[in-house]
Amino acid sequence: MKILILGLGIHGGGFTSAKYFLNRGHDVRICDNQKSSDLGERLDYLMKKGATFVGTGDKTDFEWADYVIKNPLISPENDLLKYSKNITDEFSWLFSSPWTHNVKLIAITGAKGKTTTAYAVYHILQKCGYDAQICGNMGISCFTIMHNWENRSRQGERLPNYLICEMSKWQIRDTWKAMNNQFPKLEICILSNKDKIAKNSFLGNSFSIFLPETRVNLAFSKNRKILAENTRCSLTQIKSIDAYSQRLTTGLPDMEAAFATCRALGLRSKQINDALKSYHGIPNRTEMTGTAGNTLFINDSSTALPEAVSFTLEKFENLQVHLICGGSGNHLDATKMISTLKTVASLHLLPGSFTDEKLIPCLTKTGQKYFGPFKNMEEAVQSAWNSCDKACSIMQVVILCPGAQAFEYYSNQFNRGQEFTEAVQEILNQHSH
Repeated sequence: MKILILGLGIHGGGFTSAKYFLNRGHDVRICDNQKSSDLGERLDYLMKKGATFVGTGDKTDFEWADYVIKNPLISPENDLLKYSKNITDEFSWLFSSPWTHNVKLIAITGAKGKTTTAYAVYHILQKCGYDAQICGNMGISCFTIMHNWENRSRQGERLPNYLICEMSKWQIRDTWKAMNNQFPKLEICILSNKDKIAKNSFLGNSFSIFLPETRVNLAFSKNRKILAENTRCSLTQIKSIDAYSQRLTTGLPDMEAAFATCRALGLRSKQINDALKSYHGIPNRTEMTGTAGNTLFINDSSTALPEAVSFTLEKFENLQVHLICGGSGNHLDATKMISTLKTVASLHLLPGSFTDEKLIPCLTKTGQKYFGPFKNMEEAVQSAWNSCDKACSIMQVVILCPGAQAFEYYSNQFNRGQEFTEAVQEILNQHSH
């Protein structure tokens, strides 16, 4: 197939889409308003794999493509789109897969609280024994999910029980249009706050619709037709987040929508409350992944800039920190993290262009000791764990805080964080025995 990626994007969606099709032998062109120099190593990586960069593109590029994969931030009124045979986006590509018939879909939208709700639902389902996955606006591409499902199919493994989809209003708009005003059947959809309900949204094609109480009241007020017309749903489908979350006991903020969702899926209130006791917030953002003896493990994979490392480590300034950092991005400035690195108890490096070309030269110049670079996350985590003083009275912290990008060795920062979590779990299992 001939694929045109319209907008490489800043959160990895266009990059992951291009990589997906290149790995399957398709012809890929990349169209973006930014200069190639501004797109940097992500574009260099894709071009080495066979992609062609066409700048802003022209009529011939759009006529050439069998499919245009459009970034949601690009207006559907873009003049060049009229020359396209097929315009799609990552959600419509995923939803068009026959595999979605075997996975229960949960969709979440709203101006605020989408990511918090999505990750809380994901955590609860996993803790209650279900195989769940998550994708969408938080930065996990639908093409990452497709890749995973293809691998499962080849290996004879079952697909997940649930897929939780966090969707912005722009993603809803593009997916709705690409699928000819149809969504796959949704188990549940959630409007996470009092945001205005989008016209032609996916709400009408779901078994249950959860809204804040104020929106439910609107549905049954004299203006109830507004909701029904905008969502093509019946009023009997509409349920109150407030009413379904009355037995929530956790002190965590903004858990009501997640609790209501899982109650509607048939989980008992005690199950949900027990699961939330081990929920430590959004993964990859100073996420506590476990403790072993006097050592605390922290996943902060979302820190992808050198200057952000100091902000994270300030929270642990009175503890012994064993830092795992480094990765991709030879355009990044390593000097912005060097002073902070001098404060850590030990330093363990991940591989990548930033590590090799920027970070190590700075460390060599200052004479700071480091371990690695290690060829994989498991070795880096083990090295940091070995460096911990297990008998020390001061709390030890092993933290993944890369200060660099992930793309050379990982699909994205979430995949990088997941590998850290899995490596930590191996250590926790060994320690418990």
